[in-house]
Amino acid sequence: MARSDSLDIRLRLAPRDLDFLRERLSEAALIGEHESEEALIRVALSALERARSGDAPDYVLRQLTALEEVAALLRDTDWRLPKSARIRARIVLSYFIDERDLIPDDAPLFGFLDDAIMIELLVQELADELHGWRQLVQFRGRLDSRPATQAGPERSRRISERRRALRVEIQERRSQSGVSAEPRARFFRSLARRVRAES
Repeated sequence: MARSDSLDIRLRLAPRDLDFLRERLSEAALIGEHESEEALIRVALSALERARSGDAPDYVLRQLTALEEVAALLRDTDWRLPKSARIRARIVLSYFIDERDLIPDDAPLFGFLDDAIMIELLVQELADELHGWRQLVQFRGRLDSRPATQAGPERSRRISERRRALRVEIQERRSQSGVSAEPRARFFRSLARRVRAES
């Protein structure tokens, strides 16, 4: 038998596990509420660099790299992230920087595993926003490559038009996919409501 160079691990979370994760995410999010958004981003990106300097496995590093996109999403004033999505994005960063991990970050090999799992789940909730934002970034890059639209009111107008069109596409995609009925979506929406109620 040929030796495998990788190992796939599948996890199934029971309702009590989801309750526990909801509680931990809620605690982390409330801690993050006391930080300014920019401070939260800076701390998270600094922690990301420390994680990269360690011995985290490839899966963990791939998921942690998503933090950079979440930070850019929050910082991008052209995209105008809706409040509900902004709360979710802040929760991603807040959980990552919370020192009360399920698995200590300095544990060999698995130190950032819980962070990676939760980041993957949370970033999936931001998939539509990230997809639309990436398209806006590409559109803006094309505008900025042309001298006539590098600055000024014409650039702002065209970016606004493109953003509105992408927002319509996001709403249509969500309606067609029935994303609101997914258990994972209900889980994180209930978390976001809890965070708003407790903050």
